[in-house]
Amino acid sequence: MYRAKFTLNHAAQQIARAGSLNNGCMAAMDDQAVRSLATLYLRSEPSLLHFYRLKTLKSEAIKLYSDIDIVMPNDATFGRHKMLGRLSPSQLSDCARQKYRLKPYQKVFFIPLSAPVAKAKNAEPEAPRLLKIQVRYCYRLIFPIIRWVIDSLQSAKPIGITTKTFTRQCINGAKNDLFGAPTQQFVVLTAHASAWMQTPFLQHALQEQ
Repeated sequence: MYRAKFTLNHAAQQIARAGSLNNGCMAAMDDQAVRSLATLYLRSEPSLLHFYRLKTLKSEAIKLYSDIDIVMPNDATFGRHKMLGRLSPSQLSDCARQKYRLKPYQKVFFIPLSAPVAKAKNAEPEAPRLLKIQVRYCYRLIFPIIRWVIDSLQSAKPIGITTKTFTRQCINGAKNDLFGAPTQQFVVLTAHASAWMQTPFLQHALQEQ
């Protein structure tokens, strides 16, 4: 579990960086999650070839049992700092072109890289160019005693509806249990990371939430 948590912490930072380079595009962050979390499945033969084989084999499992949320900018922050304009080819990532079907110089709403740190009413100062994400991952529990203790704590903890649904699916296994037998149990590991946007943050990224 500690190894998985450290791996997830590092993966979260890489995922945030991928988002910052790709206009906040979720597809780019999902792809980075697969690359970063595939190391959890390395047991032997830690070679590059073995890693790429695992990445291909486990990509659907990683996407099924991981969840990426954009914490900031949120709708309110975007509304305060957005502008309507045209982005040059260098400002528009390949992910944004393919996922959102955007073309250079097409009018879009975005947060510019020049957006200053501002103080909202009755709130802490906010940095609209700072991408903050939360990554959750379902890690399979192996040792029976630890599995029972953690499962009991998870079940007793009051959580929100969205998190509760995700946790329930995680603990009970999804319809296609790619990790193994349906009786296996999981623990939800969570990590947060931030990265300064290197490309304008598009409104389309928020609409994916």
